[in-house]
Order: sequence, then structure tokens, then C-alpha cells
Amino acid sequence: MQRTKQGGRKAGTPNKVTAELREVVKAIIEAEAERLPELLLQLKPADRVAAFCKLLPFCIPAKAEAVAFIEQPLFYEPE
Repeated sequence: MQRTKQGGRKAGTPNKVTAELREVVKAIIEAEAERLPELLLQLKPADRVAAFCKLLPFCIPAKAEAVAFIEQPLFYEPE
């Protein structure tokens, strides 16, 4: 038995607190991004590589597996 919704946000209405928090986090990241090269140079080489590898997925999309199911030939061969 499902309970009927009474009050609260309507479906699809964005959460105000979440939106505000995202803006704050975005501002912090943008400010720190300017200092990133300087901060990376302060790390030991092995730590710098580790940090770089952790940041890489945010810059380059992950490789997705491509699977194709072909029921018809790719090329038309006239008889």
C-alpha cells in the first residue's frame, strides 16, 4: 500500500540547498584550480604522478565498450 504524498516539493522541483551547495563547491574548485600547477610542483615526483592519475578521469572521458549486433550485411553486394 502506497502512501499519498502530502506537502513538500513537487516532483522535478530542484532542491534549493543542493543547488546552493553545488555553487559553493564550484567556486572553491575554480579558485583552487588556478593554484593546481603550483601545488603539483611541490609534490614528490611519485606523488605528482599519483595526483595526476587521479585527476585524469575528470578531463578525459572513460573508454566505453562498443558492442555491435549486426543482422544485415554492412555492404550491399548486387547479385
